[in-house]
Amino acid sequence: MTVEYKESFQGLRSRAEALLVKSHDVHTNLLHKDVQALIHDLSVHQIELEMQNEELLHAQKEMQEARDEYLKLYNHSPTGYLSLDEQGLILKHNQTFTTMIGNTGLVAVGMPLASFIFTEERDIFLARYRAFYNKPQEKNIDVRLKQADGSLSWVRLSGRIDTWLSDSRETRSCLLLTVADINIEKQTEKEMSNNLQFVTTLLDTVPSPIYYKDASYRYLGCNRAYTQLMGYSSEDLHGKTFFDIATSPELAVSYHAKDQELLQNPGIQIFANRVQVSPEEFRDFEYYKSTYRDASGSIAGLVCVKLDITERIRAEEEQIKFNTVVDCIGEGISIKDLDFRVLYQNRSITELFGNQIGTACYEIFGRSEPCQDCPTIKTLNDGRIHSSCRRYQQDGVTIDIESTASLLRDSHGKVTGSVEIVRDISERIRNEQTIRDMAFHDPLTGLANRRLFEDRLEQAVAKARRYDMKFGLMFLDLDHFKAINDSLGHEVGDLVLIEAAERIKTCCKRDIDTISRQGGDEFCIIITDCGDRELLTSIAEKLLIQLSQPFQSAGVLLEVTTSIGISIFPDNGSAKKELEIASDRAMYAAKKAGRNTFRFWEPYLVGIENNR
Repeated sequence: MTVEYKESFQGLRSRAEALLVKSHDVHTNLLHKDVQALIHDLSVHQIELEMQNEELLHAQKEMQEARDEYLKLYNHSPTGYLSLDEQGLILKHNQTFTTMIGNTGLVAVGMPLASFIFTEERDIFLARYRAFYNKPQEKNIDVRLKQADGSLSWVRLSGRIDTWLSDSRETRSCLLLTVADINIEKQTEKEMSNNLQFVTTLLDTVPSPIYYKDASYRYLGCNRAYTQLMGYSSEDLHGKTFFDIATSPELAVSYHAKDQELLQNPGIQIFANRVQVSPEEFRDFEYYKSTYRDASGSIAGLVCVKLDITERIRAEEEQIKFNTVVDCIGEGISIKDLDFRVLYQNRSITELFGNQIGTACYEIFGRSEPCQDCPTIKTLNDGRIHSSCRRYQQDGVTIDIESTASLLRDSHGKVTGSVEIVRDISERIRNEQTIRDMAFHDPLTGLANRRLFEDRLEQAVAKARRYDMKFGLMFLDLDHFKAINDSLGHEVGDLVLIEAAERIKTCCKRDIDTISRQGGDEFCIIITDCGDRELLTSIAEKLLIQLSQPFQSAGVLLEVTTSIGISIFPDNGSAKKELEIASDRAMYAAKKAGRNTFRFWEPYLVGIENNR
């Protein structure tokens, strides 16, 4: 009831009492208008009283609804609420808390909260409760609640000091707790821990050293290989910079500069460095470093993988030595795969054929498929070593090569290709040809010498006998050649002989014929597959004409003629010696006939003495 209402009600009461007194006094006449006014005021007051009562009932209804809503929110909140006293006894709790312990019908008021905590964690909770009660805002407690079915549920207790109105209407302090379900968080932490353990285990299985740092260049972690390399445990390295563990300040500055460069220019950094891992040993490492980011996308640090490339460097150095040695070998060496493609070649091969890496060896010789005579294909077919000689042309230059192929196997003995050694034998071939030429050709004129002539004559006789054919044999002798040597010297005589040989070759152009110089000024011609006297006569006449032309030598014009004797197989002899004697006697007959002429062998020439 408000003060204004009390004052109004008191005024009405005083006026009514005064009128009542007057109504009992015989000397007083109660005025009708006073009563009417009082009744009016009382009626108004009654109406006001009824309105105030209605407002009061409405307010009470709203308060009840609000209280019901509060209780609904309190009991059905996803978070459990507890009010505890100093001893940890439950003064009040919501329905969510009973749901958390798996007993929705339980009223836990008056029970200690510790009774619902997992037995193994209860003592820890009780030991911390006093400090938690005094300053709850500064800390949380994570515990596991034991549910009715025996299962456990993780919760986080957070609180603040509040007041509590007891049944005796006494107000005292209490601890208001929120009980949050953190099972998902704990499960996530467990999974993260398991993942971290998995990653740690995985990193420890990597043989290469790995470490990672934060943006302040401090170690956050590393794998076992790195601790073994550095001689520090992961715990010893955590939180340190390289300045704390480096063997020298200069080394620390160098490594820090690399880290600083990477963090200032985020991305990937690759470099190699030689590291002293012990007083007696240095090893080469290749560093693969990269920045990483946190959840917000900011650069959070760097991670590094160190690959020990010592053996690779040594292998590369050995390969360089090997290549140097192989390149110094005069012979070409190439390695080919099973498809005949060149995988490796030394400098000699490059000088011979150019860079043929990736090219099939048969393509070098202008072929579209492997040649069956190739030593490589033979080696791949039967596993034996094979050699062959071939001729190669490039840019108009012809070279003769000899190649030897053998199998190439891997460490397991499996055939992976072939190795071919190539030699340029062009000079050897030329030398051999020169030797043959010296053995079978006249060094002055280049014509066949007596040795080759005898061999060719034997072949001509054998062929003619086999195929019942004829051939002609001519003996030529330059007339009075001795006088040229005696008067002008052998040098001039040699020039005449050279020129005479060239003129004879113009008269006998067939490759199957053989022209030889027997020595001095004597020449012989084997006219193969020809027994026709008319054709032999024609050749003889050409020879007479060519050789009777003046010779220009040393500024002197010389007149030289020749005498020619001709015999025919088998008409004039069926053996080599018989033909030679017949031709020689026919030539003598030509000289006797006045020189600068020819004669066929005739029977009447038997017994004629040579007179040259």
